[in-house]
Amino acid sequence: MRSKGEKSTNRIGHDGELLSLRKYRTSDPIKYISWKATAKTGQLKTKELSALAFEPVIIDFDKTNINDYEERISCITYTVYYLMKHNIPVGLKVNDKEFRPDVSHRHKLNILRELALLP
Repeated sequence: MRSKGEKSTNRIGHDGELLSLRKYRTSDPIKYISWKATAKTGQLKTKELSALAFEPVIIDFDKTNINDYEERISCITYTVYYLMKHNIPVGLKVNDKEFRPDVSHRHKLNILRELALLP
Protein backbone atom coordinates (compact mmCIF):
# COMPACT_ATOMS: atom_id res chain seq x y z
CA MET A 1 0.00 0.00 0.00
CA ARG A 2 1.34 3.42 -0.93
CA SER A 3 1.01 6.70 0.94
CA LYS A 4 -0.87 9.63 -0.51
CA GLY A 5 1.25 11.29 -3.18
CA GLU A 6 3.28 8.19 -4.03
CA LYS A 7 3.13 6.48 -7.38
CA SER A 8 5.10 3.64 -8.92
CA THR A 9 7.40 4.29 -11.84
CA ASN A 10 8.95 2.04 -14.45
CA ARG A 11 12.35 2.79 -12.90
CA ILE A 12 13.87 -0.05 -10.92
CA GLY A 13 13.94 0.67 -7.21
CA HIS A 14 13.24 -1.04 -3.91
CA ASP A 15 9.88 0.23 -2.69
CA GLY A 16 7.17 -0.11 -5.29
CA GLU A 17 5.33 -2.75 -7.21
CA LEU A 18 6.79 -5.87 -8.80
CA LEU A 19 8.19 -5.11 -12.27
CA SER A 20 9.81 -8.44 -13.11
CA LEU A 21 11.73 -11.46 -11.91
CA ARG A 22 15.32 -12.11 -12.92
CA LYS A 23 18.18 -14.44 -12.15
CA TYR A 24 19.67 -13.90 -8.68
CA ARG A 25 23.01 -12.08 -8.39
CA THR A 26 25.24 -12.50 -5.34
CA SER A 27 24.96 -8.77 -4.61
CA ASP A 28 21.14 -8.95 -4.34
CA PRO A 29 19.69 -8.53 -0.83
CA ILE A 30 18.10 -11.75 0.39
CA LYS A 31 14.82 -9.94 1.13
CA TYR A 32 14.27 -9.51 -2.64
CA ILE A 33 14.47 -13.23 -3.44
CA SER A 34 11.19 -14.56 -4.80
CA TRP A 35 10.94 -17.84 -2.93
CA LYS A 36 7.84 -18.91 -4.88
CA ALA A 37 9.55 -18.42 -8.27
CA THR A 38 12.72 -20.04 -6.91
CA ALA A 39 10.73 -23.12 -5.86
CA LYS A 40 9.05 -23.36 -9.30
CA THR A 41 12.23 -23.01 -11.35
CA GLY A 42 14.81 -24.55 -9.05
CA GLN A 43 16.99 -21.44 -9.51
CA LEU A 44 17.19 -18.39 -7.27
CA LYS A 45 15.07 -15.54 -8.66
CA THR A 46 15.14 -11.91 -7.58
CA LYS A 47 12.20 -9.51 -7.60
CA GLU A 48 12.75 -6.21 -9.40
CA LEU A 49 10.52 -3.59 -7.84
CA SER A 50 9.61 -0.19 -9.18
CA ALA A 51 10.94 2.95 -7.59
CA LEU A 52 8.41 5.24 -5.99
CA ALA A 53 7.95 8.73 -7.34
CA PHE A 54 6.20 11.42 -5.36
CA GLU A 55 3.79 14.12 -6.39
CA PRO A 56 5.36 17.59 -6.23
CA VAL A 57 4.65 19.71 -3.15
CA ILE A 58 4.09 23.46 -3.40
CA ILE A 59 4.34 25.45 -0.18
CA ASP A 60 2.42 28.73 -0.13
CA PHE A 61 4.12 30.94 2.45
CA ASP A 62 1.10 33.18 3.03
CA LYS A 63 -1.32 30.28 3.40
CA THR A 64 0.81 28.33 5.86
CA ASN A 65 -1.15 28.02 9.08
CA ILE A 66 1.57 29.24 11.47
CA ASN A 67 1.02 32.68 12.99
CA ASP A 68 4.52 33.40 14.30
CA TYR A 69 6.52 34.74 11.34
CA GLU A 70 9.92 33.37 12.42
CA GLU A 71 8.44 29.98 13.27
CA ARG A 72 6.75 29.86 9.85
CA ILE A 73 10.09 30.50 8.11
CA SER A 74 11.75 27.85 10.27
CA CYS A 75 9.07 25.22 9.59
CA ILE A 76 9.07 25.88 5.86
CA THR A 77 12.88 25.70 5.78
CA TYR A 78 12.80 22.35 7.57
CA THR A 79 10.08 21.06 5.24
CA VAL A 80 12.09 22.06 2.16
CA TYR A 81 15.18 20.25 3.52
CA TYR A 82 13.15 17.16 4.43
CA LEU A 83 11.31 16.88 1.11
CA MET A 84 14.42 17.40 -0.99
CA LYS A 85 16.39 14.92 1.10
CA HIS A 86 13.74 12.37 0.13
CA ASN A 87 13.77 13.43 -3.56
CA ILE A 88 10.29 14.90 -3.40
CA PRO A 89 9.96 17.89 -5.74
CA VAL A 90 9.13 21.03 -3.77
CA GLY A 91 8.11 24.49 -4.87
CA LEU A 92 7.45 27.72 -2.99
CA LYS A 93 5.07 30.64 -3.39
CA VAL A 94 6.24 33.68 -1.45
CA ASN A 95 5.28 37.31 -1.99
CA ASP A 96 4.97 37.64 -5.78
CA LYS A 97 7.51 34.93 -6.56
CA GLU A 98 6.85 31.33 -7.42
CA PHE A 99 9.49 28.61 -7.48
CA ARG A 100 8.26 25.63 -9.48
CA PRO A 101 8.77 22.18 -7.91
CA ASP A 102 12.22 20.69 -8.40
CA VAL A 103 14.77 18.63 -6.46
CA SER A 104 18.05 20.13 -7.66
CA HIS A 105 20.65 21.54 -5.28
CA ARG A 106 20.54 24.92 -7.02
CA HIS A 107 16.74 25.01 -6.60
CA LYS A 108 17.07 24.29 -2.88
CA LEU A 109 19.62 27.10 -2.51
CA ASN A 110 17.34 29.54 -4.36
CA ILE A 111 14.39 28.71 -2.09
CA LEU A 112 16.49 28.91 1.07
CA ARG A 113 18.02 32.22 -0.03
CA GLU A 114 14.53 33.61 -0.63
CA LEU A 115 13.41 32.50 2.83
CA ALA A 116 16.56 33.91 4.46
CA LEU A 117 16.04 37.31 2.83
CA LEU A 118 12.44 37.73 3.97
CA PRO A 119 11.99 40.89 6.04
